[in-house]
Amino acid sequence: DPFGNLWVATLGGGLSKFNGTNFDNITIKEGLSSNYVRSVLVDKKGQVWSATAEGISMFNGVDFTTYQIDAREDNNSVQALFEDDQGNIWFSAFGGHFGRVDATTMEIQFYSYPRTSFNDNIITITQDASGKIWLVSSIQGLLSFHNNKFEVVVANRDIGGYILTVFKHKNTLWLGTNRGIFYYDLTLPEPQIKSIPALNNIFIKRIRVIDENNIWAVTSSGIFNYLNGELREFHAGQGFTDVAVNTLFVDREGNIWFGTDGDGLYSLSNELFVRYGVEHGLTGHSVTTFSKGPDANLWIGTYGGGVLRFDGENFSQFGKEAGLSNTYISASVTDDQGNIWFGTY
Repeated sequence: DPFGNLWVATLGGGLSKFNGTNFDNITIKEGLSSNYVRSVLVDKKGQVWSATAEGISMFNGVDFTTYQIDAREDNNSVQALFEDDQGNIWFSAFGGHFGRVDATTMEIQFYSYPRTSFNDNIITITQDASGKIWLVSSIQGLLSFHNNKFEVVVANRDIGGYILTVFKHKNTLWLGTNRGIFYYDLTLPEPQIKSIPALNNIFIKRIRVIDENNIWAVTSSGIFNYLNGELREFHAGQGFTDVAVNTLFVDREGNIWFGTDGDGLYSLSNELFVRYGVEHGLTGHSVTTFSKGPDANLWIGTYGGGVLRFDGENFSQFGKEAGLSNTYISASVTDDQGNIWFGTY
């Protein structure tokens, strides 16, 4: 937030504020609508918004305001929050609910999302440079919302599958689906959905776009790199692993790092793979997350092996004895001050 505090959402423990030294835990006793918080957002005014199982909670630094989505408990669970360029807070919730909290009046406004089935919910909200709101539906596909009207721009039936992940690079939306990668250039007067034919019918788990000519994809069948119009697949015969890949990271030097589900850590530099396992100092076979600090060190989260710092030659391990609450690491992020934060299971 503007004061340098880090806000942490938990599933069951409420909201935590960390000032760099101490944690303050905020629960329903302090006014939070639910202790189950899916995500947290700090807006341009410094107000803290929490997507909870019981609606939206907004904390202005003194008091909580709760925005109820639906009187029925199952439909009051908020799934996504997004702040637009005007400071409005957009949200989606189970039951097909969609709306915004006006930045000026602070009043909630609902829009009638054209839900097609019980499982049709909005899972992602974003905005393009023109101010148009974009939504990803679990059932319908990619929709735009403009002038109070919804439009299905890329229907799941048009791509023969469903959208699993979205990566926004500049003003292009990259869609990872169970049928490959599709992209939608928002700058064109009449944009059209296009695919990368070489990746058709491949189940895409994660996308990392370096630029429009260099795209990395983590798939159910391995790692693919679409480089200058050509598709490259990496497998055990090329010095790479044949187990599932959990995560992909590109460092500032352009090296690609892969965290696997049982075969340690791989790096790719100058077309050469290097593997690091427990025999090299890795404390766990499964790597879940990466972060790079202000120095050249790579920070690695593992499943059961805690956190590792890698200086290019040696690993240093950090576990519960170093203050880590759990050795099962789920996520990590580096803040503007160079501090590295780890989320645990």
